[in-house]
Amino acid sequence: MASRHPLFDRRSPTPNMRVQRTRSASLRSPLTRGPLGRSIAAWGIFAVLSVGSGCGLVPERVSLTDPKIRPMIKAMEAVDRQSLGFSAVEPDARVRLEWGPRHGYDAMLHIYGSTSRTVAFRRAGGGYRWISEQELHYGPRIWKTEDGDVREFIAVEYQTEPINGIPLNQVYVRYTGDDPRLADRKVLKLAEAEQYFREWQGTRWQ
Repeated sequence: MASRHPLFDRRSPTPNMRVQRTRSASLRSPLTRGPLGRSIAAWGIFAVLSVGSGCGLVPERVSLTDPKIRPMIKAMEAVDRQSLGFSAVEPDARVRLEWGPRHGYDAMLHIYGSTSRTVAFRRAGGGYRWISEQELHYGPRIWKTEDGDVREFIAVEYQTEPINGIPLNQVYVRYTGDDPRLADRKVLKLAEAEQYFREWQGTRWQ
């Protein structure tokens, strides 16, 4: 029997079970870096520019087996991402490739499955080096903002080079939402966040 590709190994400190898609197309799910306001704004800009994807203005749709992202997948495999709190990438995840250089990186993968994540890379010789990853886990709560309805989420991040101002070379976990248990504690420990990931099983990025 062939061995499972290491990047797609479902063993993970974060449960990565098959879950139901949340059917609420009107909800906005922040995807990018920085505080809530910039995250929501960035998602709005992404939606508006998506019509111009063919012009290279926004990330292009690719598959996980696309040869053009193989050097980036190899860079991800070279890092023990599981020990940093990141879940396995699902084999059926949707992927978009953003070319740089920009914002401190040379390329970025946007990966959407049970969670959404962005993975940044620097060019290194003939390949790439993994320098940043942010994975967003979404909860069931929704709260009103001046920008519309937003779903709560916990972001797990790690950076070896500065991308959005978080501390370097350490796992950084933050909560965005209005759950009274967490609203006053924006920065969490990974073990604590994993308890909420288990509680939130069944909520999928939309």
